[in-house]
Parts: sequence; structure tokens; C-alpha cells
Amino acid sequence: RDGLIKTASNNVPRVDFTDSTDGALLLEPARTNLVNYSKDFSSWTQVETSTVSIADSFDGSNNAYRVSITSGSGFQTIRKTGLSVSNTQTFTIYAKKDTLNFTRILFGGFGSFWVDLENGTQGTTSVSFDDITITSVGNGFFKIVATFTPTSAVTHVYLYPSVGDGNANQTSGSVIFQYAQLEVGSYATSYIPTSGSTVERVADSCSQTPTTGIIGQTEGTVFVNAKITFDSRNGRIFVFNGASGNFIELVGKLNGKINYFVRISGSTQADIDSATTYTSGDTLKIAFAYKLNDFVLYINGTQQGADTGGVVPSSMAQVILNNYTGPGFNEANQYNDVRIYNTALTDAELATLTTT
Repeated sequence: RDGLIKTASNNVPRVDFTDSTDGALLLEPARTNLVNYSKDFSSWTQVETSTVSIADSFDGSNNAYRVSITSGSGFQTIRKTGLSVSNTQTFTIYAKKDTLNFTRILFGGFGSFWVDLENGTQGTTSVSFDDITITSVGNGFFKIVATFTPTSAVTHVYLYPSVGDGNANQTSGSVIFQYAQLEVGSYATSYIPTSGSTVERVADSCSQTPTTGIIGQTEGTVFVNAKITFDSRNGRIFVFNGASGNFIELVGKLNGKINYFVRISGSTQADIDSATTYTSGDTLKIAFAYKLNDFVLYINGTQQGADTGGVVPSSMAQVILNNYTGPGFNEANQYNDVRIYNTALTDAELATLTTT
């Protein structure tokens, strides 16, 4: 809430206030920070005549480091070695101008890009990146996120203080860095601190078995207001789970569709894809209603599809967010609101619910 990066204990909900002062429940997939010293840049290899010292941070901690070039010429930098990553990956770093206004970030085995730390803009790139974003986070720092798919394994990460865009050769000056993370995946997740070894954050999910009567067994409605990620798997946004393969689920599909799926003991009862295609980061107000031969999906005030030929599963007892019954169904979703009604709302009510 106060703009700081904070550590959450295991099995404690994490609330993200980035988009709302009310906060949203943050649920993310399993990720590993492959940078084994994410905070202590003095443990990175110093190249040529670069030096590393403590500097003011953006979050009040002592985890920012000034990387200085003291003399000479050439490629003064710090680097993190010992990597071997071939998949699509995302690198995150926080950086601030000091006596120099630019930084160059280079990935050994792939390529590099420059960032203007005076204006928070992307500079020259030596290769094509999937995505680069630069966001101000306060106290002069910018959060830099780069996603790329290398043709060969990335073996090093280099952080260069730079005198100007496209200039990799400087004789003096400094830039400040804080918090480094390299993870396999097509988008950045929240920061995972490391201190000497890589660290994995296990997948987040949330589940509850409510008391009898909360989940409508013959009819009902579910409303979900969430920022959705569509990535490398069909992430489960919401699941009613019952016995013997009975379930109702809401899925964020790889193609950007929202899927409403109902199944009884291996037999599909309803399978509705949204008419609209969405992109990662979209905040959607989704509602689906169900009763015998009447299944309907609404998103952001518009009916996206309906099915008039199915039976409602029985014995639905568990509510699950961001997972199903096993690993691999998690994405990075932020839940603003989830509601369960034990009656099927009308089309007019669904339209209003997903609009206001």
C-alpha cells in the first residue's frame, strides 16, 4: 500500500495495491529467481575498474548499490555469471541515474539494450526483445522489465553504467541498481529475494469448502472481478470442484478467450468460449449462471455465449481460485472481487452485475 516491496510469509494472502487503494488478492504461478544474489551486487563479478558501494534505495532499505567506474576505459561493468537459460525469460531490475544518465543491460549469449534513466525511456537495442517496459517507482528509480526468447542459452547478465545511448565505452561515472530477478516465463512476477542460491516461489492458489447451501447445487451464479493473465497454459480462474469428476470452471485460455466449462463424470455439459478475445493485464468483470439446460456467460456487461443443453453437476463442495486439483494451472491473476449466488441471475441482472 505504501509503495514498498515487502516479504510475505507462507500461506499468508498477498494483497497488491498497484491498481486500487482497495487492493487485490495476488495469486501467481511457481517461479524461480535464477540470480543467486538478487540484493547484494557486491557479490557480482566486478569487471575492469568498476566498484560497488551502498546507495539510497527507493523503498527505504539498504539494498541499493552504486556501480562506479573509477578510471581507465573499456567495458567497466558488473556481471552475474553461472547462468544457463534457453527458454523465454524475463529480467527485472530497478535502476536510478547517478552521475551517469544511462545504463546498458546485456545478456551474454543474446544481446543488450540501453535505458535513459533521466527520462525513463528505452534506448538502443542490439537485438529484438519480446517486450521492454520502464516504470517510475519513486525516488528517481525506474523498474525495468525485459522479456526475450534467446536463440542460445543466456550465460551472464551485465549491468553497465553508460554515458549515453548506444555508448558502451566510458571512463568514469556511476549508476545505482537495486533488486535483480531473472525468471523463466513471458512476464514478470513479484520479486523473489535470494542470498547465495536460487529461490523458488511455489504456485499460489486459494480454496475453501463452504458450508452447505452456499454453492447452489441445482442453480447458481458466480461473479469474478480480476486482472487476468493469458500465458503458456490454460489457467484456471475459478473452479467449483465436486466428486467423481464433477466440476464447473472458468478458464483463461492461451488464445485470449475466457472459457466457461461444465463437466459430469467425463461428459461435457457446457463449453462456452467468450466471443471477445482479451489480452494479459485486462481487468474483466465475469459472471456465469447455471441451471438445467441454461448456462450463460457475461463479461463486462455483454453476453459472450450460452448453452441450452446441459445438466448441472451434483456434490460441488469446494471453491478454488487460480488452480484446479493439481499443479500447472496457475497464472498471475489479481482478484478484486469474487461472489457466489445460489440462484441463477437473469440476463438483465448479469449484464448489470458485470457493468457496475
